[in-house]
Amino acid sequence: MLNYVRQHCLRPGGYDGLMLDCLWPTEPAGHDVNGDGIRDARDTAAWQAGMMFLLRQLRAEFPGAILVGNGGVPWPADCPYYEFANGCMHENALGDQFGGEAWGGLWEAYRTALSRVVGRPAYHFIQVDVRADRRTQDAAARLSGLTANDRRRLRLGLATTMLLDGGYFGFDRGDCLHGQLWWFDEYDVDLGRPRGSFVEGRYGPGTFAREFEHGFVVVNPTETAVEIPAADGLRQGEVAPGPRAWVVPPGDARIFTRTSARPP
Repeated sequence: MLNYVRQHCLRPGGYDGLMLDCLWPTEPAGHDVNGDGIRDARDTAAWQAGMMFLLRQLRAEFPGAILVGNGGVPWPADCPYYEFANGCMHENALGDQFGGEAWGGLWEAYRTALSRVVGRPAYHFIQVDVRADRRTQDAAARLSGLTANDRRRLRLGLATTMLLDGGYFGFDRGDCLHGQLWWFDEYDVDLGRPRGSFVEGRYGPGTFAREFEHGFVVVNPTETAVEIPAADGLRQGEVAPGPRAWVVPPGDARIFTRTSARPP
């Protein structure tokens, strides 16, 4: 594998980085990694030793490369891979296959993963997909349109990603079907650079928001709708405000832009 990476991936003129799939924190269930006929903690140690050898070699040979791994769900805080990696992926985020439907788990894992990367740029991939509402892989492959719940999870995942620096977002068909270059209206919004860190509670208890040069995002993971007061020059996509406010439904998010710059 190292030879392949040297020749085809990270050679001069090649890619900026590498995403290692199936880089699980522990060995696959039932695998006797060290071949001693007993499945125990020594198999976990052997598995991690092999993965650490791979990451250590890659970091030594390509010190500036972006090295990210996918363990399905994000690596826990005590995972040793952070010593050499730039971060990890959260696959099937907000889904019901293996990524975890709860927003709180996504948020905590996101913050933990970014905080564990020290001495190099941090990268975290939040990969939301259509594998939710008990859709099978076959149903995901044949899907011809997105539901309202798909779009809700897309908005929630995208805006959550924007709350922190180092996050990258994608939405596609999911596990074993990745790679669709789908485009959504939200991707066309130019908010500019962030003005600061996220804030909690600005639009109600349990909500999160972050200001950018040309607008802001609001994440509402609560069970109660919240209102964003209407203001001159404020827009939510192409939607005009209601009589006095926009509504961000429960478990949803919105991106707002301003037609005139707001003073810092």
